[in-house]
Amino acid sequence: MININGAEEQDWGAAWMAVRMKDSEAEGAPPGQDADHELEDAARDERDYVRERLLEELGREPTQEELDEWLRQHTEGY
Repeated sequence: MININGAEEQDWGAAWMAVRMKDSEAEGAPPGQDADHELEDAARDERDYVRERLLEELGREPTQEELDEWLRQHTEGY
């Protein structure tokens, strides 16, 4: 899938996974341990990524509605 900037959606997904794997390795925790915290961290990381991306695109802090809409548009087909 191509986003509005012409970059493939897989690019940011792969980068996000690499960061998550690196974080797990740095903490010394095996993958899958403490799944609740990992899911919370993943959701927070995703929101932070979207907020930063929209901040760059819009040139201002995005509203909650803009964050939700971006996420909806980019996850609707999954």
